[in-house]
Amino acid sequence: MTVTPPWLSEGMHDAVLTADPSASEGPYDFSARLDDLRCHPTDVLRKLRGEARGEQQRWRLEEVAITKVLDERAALEEHDAALSARTARSLLEVGRALEQQPAIAAAAHAGDLTWDQLEPIVELATPDTDKEWAERGARCSPSELGRLARRSRPVSTATSDARIEARRFSIWRRPAEGMVSFRGDLPDIDGVLAEAVLERMIDRMKPAPGQPWDTRAHRMADAFMDLVRNYADADPATKGNFKPLVMMQVRADEPDALEANGMAVAKRRLAEFLADTPPRTTRQVVDDLGGLVPSSDIDQESIPAEVRRFVLARDRECRTPGCERQAREIHHMDPRSSGGNHDPKKLVGVCVPCHHEYEPHGSWRLIGDPDLPGDLERIHRNDCPRDGPDP
Repeated sequence: MTVTPPWLSEGMHDAVLTADPSASEGPYDFSARLDDLRCHPTDVLRKLRGEARGEQQRWRLEEVAITKVLDERAALEEHDAALSARTARSLLEVGRALEQQPAIAAAAHAGDLTWDQLEPIVELATPDTDKEWAERGARCSPSELGRLARRSRPVSTATSDARIEARRFSIWRRPAEGMVSFRGDLPDIDGVLAEAVLERMIDRMKPAPGQPWDTRAHRMADAFMDLVRNYADADPATKGNFKPLVMMQVRADEPDALEANGMAVAKRRLAEFLADTPPRTTRQVVDDLGGLVPSSDIDQESIPAEVRRFVLARDRECRTPGCERQAREIHHMDPRSSGGNHDPKKLVGVCVPCHHEYEPHGSWRLIGDPDLPGDLERIHRNDCPRDGPDP
């Protein structure tokens, strides 16, 4: 005896495809609908999904048409909480284009074009190529159509200038992991050039015979460092007066506590760096907890370059309690006008906004020992204890 599954019995198959799950009494139960669909074979579900997509596309096209008419009447809501600005703009642009592209509109209504295909197609098509794109577009993936649409857009001078203005390159530290991270954006030609150079470099990083290729990510990082080292090794006459300098700090009481520009490094890693880096790019400094060099030129008006580098390498972030901005300037805890000197134990790295608030130009003062974590305190100068007897 042959048993016919209930979903294949006469009338049941069409009922599955046309049933409106929201038509039942009571609130919509998504879990119940899932249980219902799990009772049907895969080919039925695929057909049902195609029907749902077609219906969704027809309703989306209806929304486009309504949006176009509302725009003609200047009756579009300025702020629609249910719709993002990008989606609202896209609906309007597609509606304006489809009025001149009837073949594409008909293909979309028939379900031959999805919304992801329709958006770039109306940008690519013209009234003369309407029928051509209505047929061709259905065979193209949304990503391919999007790429073609981007290539067809002319780049204005204003857009080019905006791209250049938006360039950025950020470097930040992750001390817990002992890593330095990078992120950036380069405008068109600059980005293509950087990509081409790095791609060429990593393609030439062939492994030794019999050895596997290193990962692309590793080779890209190595290529970036090769560029850095090549610049560091270049003839100063070809790159101006810039001389890259990496400050090496070693504490006398803990020889294995090594730092490079304030970043803790392993002893082996430091040894490899010193072996590969020309002497002019490094400076080894011993910090004996009493300052950088006890015989610093304390009578100089400006902070010695070596002392400045040491303090900024020690204080990567602003030392003002509660501030997390990067340290950019050096603050004398004892103002020079009051007899202060360039002793690193009396110097701290601070950000520009905080520096403006400190004496002698501001009304705040930092007190404490910068070598002791958490010892610095920000107080108002009126609250500072006076030196000498009371009047």
